[in-house]
Amino acid sequence: MKPMRIMIGLSFALLLLLQLCCVSGEKAPTEAGGAASPTGGFPIIALPNSAVIVAGHNRVAAYNPEGKPMWSFTLPGNDTIAAPPAGALSSTTYLRGAQAIYALAPDGKLVWQAKHSDGSAAVKGIVALADSSVAVTSGDNSLVGYAPTGQPRWTFTLPDGDRLTAPPAMAANGLIYLRGGKKLYAVDSQGGLSWQTDLTQTGENQ
Repeated sequence: MKPMRIMIGLSFALLLLLQLCCVSGEKAPTEAGGAASPTGGFPIIALPNSAVIVAGHNRVAAYNPEGKPMWSFTLPGNDTIAAPPAGALSSTTYLRGAQAIYALAPDGKLVWQAKHSDGSAAVKGIVALADSSVAVTSGDNSLVGYAPTGQPRWTFTLPDGDRLTAPPAMAANGLIYLRGGKKLYAVDSQGGLSWQTDLTQTGENQ
């Protein structure tokens, strides 16, 4: 009886292994109405049109308010997502890859892409601006604003050798807040410095 039980056990294990291999080899649908499931741990974002965006290693997918897949987009050229996506008031989705910045229309179509290689930066931030354009951190001490057509239009560099310690944040008043190691900065939509305050006064840099 023991050899028979061993044979049955081995057969069951082999069948289970074959099933797992077949499941792992299946491809998720990517056509309209079926978004490929991304994998990864990036935070989800909700767009003004109530769609939810889920990002993974090299792919982003959108779902409608009823939970049905809308579209998916895979980064070209073996690029990978380097930061959580950003959603604009126009329901444009912005992605920061390791090689480029991508702007996706509400239907998931690629509007533009711009080369942006910044793999060594400690902070890889991206933020949608009040006019539905986008800004991304560059290196360890700068923020670059892009026009709606994808061309860089301004750069703000932290003064006095300060360096970014956190991703940028967008305020309802149109200001972009940047946290450095020494100060907090408020930058306007044209890349100009509105104000700065010393974090050492409150001990927030400690």
